[in-house]
Amino acid sequence: MRTKLVFALVAVALGSMLVLGGIMYTRARGLLRDSKLEQLDSLAESQRQSLESVISGWYDEIELLASGTQLRLTLREHNAGRSQEASARIRRILEDALGSVDDVEALHVLDHEGQLVASATREAGTELPEPQPEALPAPPDRSANGIVYRGVAFSSDHEPRVRFSADLTLEAERLGTLQAALNASRLLELVEDRRGLGATGETMIVTRDERGAARVLHPVRHPAPAGTELIRSEDRSDPANLALYGEEGRYRDGITDYRGEPVWAAVRFLPEPGWGLVVKLDAGEEQGAIADFRRESTRLGLSVSAFAILFGILLGLHFARPIHDLAGAATRIRDGELEARANVAARDEIGFLAHTFNEMAEELEQRVTELHEFHRFFDVSLDMLCIAGTDGYFKRTNPAFERTLGWGSEELLSRPFNDLIHPDDIEATDHEITTLSQGIPTISFENRFRCADGTYKHLLWTSHPEPATGLLYAVAKDITELKQEQERFRLALESSSTAMIMVDDHGTIVLANKAAERLSQYSVEELIGQPIELLVPSHLHEVHQQHLAEFMREPTARAVGQGRELHARRKDRSEVPVEIGLSPIHTSEGLHVLGSITDLTAQKEAERKIRTLTRELEQAKAKLRVT
Repeated sequence: MRTKLVFALVAVALGSMLVLGGIMYTRARGLLRDSKLEQLDSLAESQRQSLESVISGWYDEIELLASGTQLRLTLREHNAGRSQEASARIRRILEDALGSVDDVEALHVLDHEGQLVASATREAGTELPEPQPEALPAPPDRSANGIVYRGVAFSSDHEPRVRFSADLTLEAERLGTLQAALNASRLLELVEDRRGLGATGETMIVTRDERGAARVLHPVRHPAPAGTELIRSEDRSDPANLALYGEEGRYRDGITDYRGEPVWAAVRFLPEPGWGLVVKLDAGEEQGAIADFRRESTRLGLSVSAFAILFGILLGLHFARPIHDLAGAATRIRDGELEARANVAARDEIGFLAHTFNEMAEELEQRVTELHEFHRFFDVSLDMLCIAGTDGYFKRTNPAFERTLGWGSEELLSRPFNDLIHPDDIEATDHEITTLSQGIPTISFENRFRCADGTYKHLLWTSHPEPATGLLYAVAKDITELKQEQERFRLALESSSTAMIMVDDHGTIVLANKAAERLSQYSVEELIGQPIELLVPSHLHEVHQQHLAEFMREPTARAVGQGRELHARRKDRSEVPVEIGLSPIHTSEGLHVLGSITDLTAQKEAERKIRTLTRELEQAKAKLRVT
């Protein structure tokens, strides 16, 4: 029965964990993808704003250059007489202007007939675009301030030059045109900032050149395969094409870059210059993050599954424990372990049988003890006594070690005792040995020792050092059963059908079981931290506080309200008849009170029915006597 119960609980636990793990992984994978796409989209929007700021700065520079009064006056003089002196002055003005701006590489001035008047370049011999023909009247797309974006020209070394033109006017008279070619250094600064783009991400700025071919304005991050184009013409799976066509958005599936690599991308379009902006990241990099998450989730799932198996085994053992303990106690007594006792936690037939068994065992132990008391006094100690050294070896042990751990004295003395300590307790034990070597005694120290059968025992140590010899005199107590009893108490508390509530010396609830939930209609979480008056009818609050104060002054186990009917208030404000027993518990945190609260609703109803039946019986007897 125990084995079947254990397997059933383990199967349910594992099945639930697998379903929950699958749901959590699917959800987390989607959140990771959405988060990365949102990050790419935010980066793209930030880069667009930065790019718009750069373009706006270029417009301001061109406007500043075109607003020079001396340039316009000299151009008017040139238009009037076409003098060589005026052309030379215009060239000097342009050369001076180049020193006031950083991005402009070349300036050309055309007169009102579109003829070149003068030019200036930042560096002699630099290959720059020739001035564009400018005919009157002005193009219809000319802006209000006369500044027009004229596209991008690429030199033979693939350096991009962004071109602008601006009207030169004076007193409403159009004198000619100023044409400027700017370098793309600011664009390079933007695309070279790859924060938030990982090991593979990059920003691309794309446009169309003078022939209408799609071009990238800067060097790309990754080498492209030989013979391939950075932008595949008319290919809508290329994010650069999507950007040039103004199809803004976030893209994840079916998108590949100039290397043919699948990517995730966010796309923006700048209508005024007609440029596209792409912020992209290799899909493989993000898939790697998801794979890492899957591996970590698998490890966590295996760990939790192991815990679920262990919990299922413990729970199954707990349900079948009473009969198993009784049989085990009988076996241990048969084998000579006379102090063995059966667990009497239950109050049913098995509990009564265990109680009777324990009485017989105690009587048997008493009689055997009377025969062997003197011998046991000298040769047997219930505590584990030893002499050890700060070098990590036992010097002497008593037979209790073998009884408790299963190791013989020779085995214990021939090996470092750290070999038998649980790995998780070695560091704390070494620290305690160091403290003892300094002459500081150990009052209470707990660790786990491995038994010969591979199991571990919880031992509580008291040690006194002798610094002069480096010896440690110690006594250990096996508190394994105490640990198990603490766990059994917790499980018994939760499985009890009687409501159990513990309060501190201020009357605050510090513990409640599931039965208390059912009785009060409050959840355990709602009860913890609340005053006990939460469950007391409001008209009895003052009296209850007085009784609680009296109990705290003279704490003894007692029933409450003997001879009177008591009621507990529930969450829905209804009252239920109860029977209450109080037990004082002294803890390291002070005096606590454990109250057992029994719902008498069914009992009261039964009593009412009995009284009703009794009256009906008396009435029937009276009628019989009359007849």
